[in-house]
Amino acid sequence: MASKNFLLVSLEEDKAKQLAQIVSNDICRKILDYLSSKEHATETAIAKDLVIAISTVHYNLKQLLQSGIVKAGEFHYSEKGKEVLHYSLANRYIIIAPKATVTETLANKLKRILPVVAVVAATGFAIQVYNTVMKAGTFASYNSAQKAADIAAPAMQEAARQAAGIGNESATTSVGTAMAQAVPNIALWFVAGAVFAIAAYLVVDGILRKGNR
Repeated sequence: MASKNFLLVSLEEDKAKQLAQIVSNDICRKILDYLSSKEHATETAIAKDLVIAISTVHYNLKQLLQSGIVKAGEFHYSEKGKEVLHYSLANRYIIIAPKATVTETLANKLKRILPVVAVVAATGFAIQVYNTVMKAGTFASYNSAQKAADIAAPAMQEAARQAAGIGNESATTSVGTAMAQAVPNIALWFVAGAVFAIAAYLVVDGILRKGNR
């Protein structure tokens, strides 16, 4: 087969009834058997080779197209300028399952994702704690060095030291604020990126499943 797609159908869906009608239809089965030996074929070719009225072929091909068993991916223009479709098998595995099986797929998917979410949350929390401790240690080291310099200053420069102390205190606050703003919140970006990746996975998977139906 050129492609291997799955068509999951619930027993309670109308499509299941449609598939049952197609399987029990002699003309549809003949058309499917004919297309299985051809890369593609037009309505006229099918009607001619199977010796079936073209109107009957047209009606049954319409049913097969709606069910997703047959596709019309190519076409050409006739001498009169009319678009002529080329029909071929869709090459799909058709799985008919109870309704519960179809509806439980999302629940099972969420169960698989929940452990990932838990790991992401724990990792984000650990990164946040580590980031906080590192910033606190950096500020503490800076303040200790500043206090040591103040104690070692000559007594004769007490007035100048006090004035400088006020300036240094302001500088310390300014530097601390700048460092807090400069250090990115790694945990927040990590969690946000993980959440985006999970959401993107759910959206893409939903679109692919919808397209295969």
